[in-house]
Amino acid sequence: MNVIKRIAMIMTVMAVVVLVPGVHAQSTTELPSPGITPDSPLYFLDTWGENISLALTRGTEAKTRKQIAISQEKLAEAQRMGEEGKAEAAETAVNRYGEMVSGAAEGVASAARSGEGFADAVAELLATTTSISQTVLADVYKKVPEQAKSAIQRAMQVSTQEMGRAMEAVSNVRRDQVREQVEQNLQKARESAPEEAQQYIPATIPGGAGDEQPGGAVPGGSGINQPSTGGPGATRQQGGSTPGQVPAGQGR
Repeated sequence: MNVIKRIAMIMTVMAVVVLVPGVHAQSTTELPSPGITPDSPLYFLDTWGENISLALTRGTEAKTRKQIAISQEKLAEAQRMGEEGKAEAAETAVNRYGEMVSGAAEGVASAARSGEGFADAVAELLATTTSISQTVLADVYKKVPEQAKSAIQRAMQVSTQEMGRAMEAVSNVRRDQVREQVEQNLQKARESAPEEAQQYIPATIPGGAGDEQPGGAVPGGSGINQPSTGGPGATRQQGGSTPGQVPAGQGR
């Protein structure tokens, strides 16, 4: 019986590896199917399969795109868990979301530093996706109990931070157009977010060297320019800038 269970487990993992989203992230608030959710005893297989898939992916572009796509699946999981009132499971999903978004941002930054041709397109994808994600995170924020809200706040801050890094990698030719789309997405997110969560969603994302920053901040400055609430996940406001405005690069 143990042998049969092991074979079934291996087959499940292989299926997850093959079916892990790979290339395209969502361009709207429509999310992929959450698949196995964190409340399932088999969720470790989902995570295991994603990690194996990423480890087997060759090329920075392919890996970065896959991380973006996995991040969207994690959002879908968080949304489902929020709807079902499963706060701990929602927190697990948003933490994994943050991990994937940060990994994708590092891939974009690495590509931009090395001059790889894909950086611009994937940077646009990451900037747009993370801005759209703020609407989903705001929705989850409304549904989870107080003890889980700090995890959602952190995910919002990660989205903001990595959005800024992505904007830095967008070429000057495309930056204004991408910024306009990102800021439209952020406005929608702020409109849908409860008042106490709006401070974690920036009104604008400056990106790239030479941009003027509020309060004298410069690209690459440390920290997220959010007002400190004193609670978990809150970040102290830097340089006297106004809430909701975040410098690209975030000290990386």
